[in-house]
Amino acid sequence: MRPAGGPMMAAPDVQPLDPLMQLARMAGPETAGELFRQLAADLETTRTGLAQAAAAGDLVALGRHAHVLMALAGTAGDGALRDLAQGLSAGAQAGVRAAGPVAPAAELGPLMAKAESGIAGLIDRVRDGAQGLAP
Repeated sequence: MRPAGGPMMAAPDVQPLDPLMQLARMAGPETAGELFRQLAADLETTRTGLAQAAAAGDLVALGRHAHVLMALAGTAGDGALRDLAQGLSAGAQAGVRAAGPVAPAAELGPLMAKAESGIAGLIDRVRDGAQGLAP
């Protein structure tokens, strides 16, 4: 960088903010804690819905919950979990087209295990972020 007419200056060494902290900054101190608590609650609800849908082999419900997870993970900046949820959603849609709205739970096992782990990790990060915001 060069100020007008001045010598060349090095760009400051700036670390990008964690996506959750960016979200907290955008929400402001008054609402960030509540936003994080709601995000954690929504993730818990989605995790439960995914598990129930997978256990029942209900691909329509699985696709619905996976779509919600895509949005939640994207909001929190968890690209890997968002991509996994997108894969679950696409797989559910393909399964409905190929075999109908019900699939054996065993076929969903590996993706569901990864989703469960990813959701649990994101919930922990969200809760840690909420605690870090406490006065």
